[in-house]
Amino acid sequence: MMKIGILALAGAIAAGGAQAADVSKYTSVNDKKACVYKHSKASDDGPESCEFECKGPVAGVSTKLLSCYDYEHLFVRIDGKSYSTWGPMLAVGGFSGIANKNGMVEWLFSGGAEPSRASLKGLIVRFQGVDQNNKGRNALAVISLKPGEICWKGNYPANEAARVAVDNAACQTPLNEEKP
Repeated sequence: MMKIGILALAGAIAAGGAQAADVSKYTSVNDKKACVYKHSKASDDGPESCEFECKGPVAGVSTKLLSCYDYEHLFVRIDGKSYSTWGPMLAVGGFSGIANKNGMVEWLFSGGAEPSRASLKGLIVRFQGVDQNNKGRNALAVISLKPGEICWKGNYPANEAARVAVDNAACQTPLNEEKP
């Protein structure tokens, strides 16, 4: 009887106890061909500006990157609202921006279902900057995008640590809604 109970418990754990692996989707935030790109030359009305509006991996999710030669400012649009990643980027260091030239970002979804807004858990963005000694640094910023939990969960040195932080790290700072 004890043996049957142990086998039943093992079967239950194997059937439902293990979670399906998270799903990652990648998009670019600065691809002139895949995104809507606008460039305005400097004038009396203001400085030169460049912006990339890019679709996210699922409906209702997108990014907007304000980017010209000496600055970058990434916004995430979700649930009809726009959120700035300025704070997480500056936490890496001054003169900050997107660290990879192809502008790829990683969107994390709960496993077991087709990626959708409902299963979207977070966004991972590699930012670069310089510290107070002018030494270059980069880190992976983890942004929670769970409904009711739109926040920054910290910057991490490696991909695996960043992916774990999406679920396990506490929110450090909520992301405020902004108008880009």
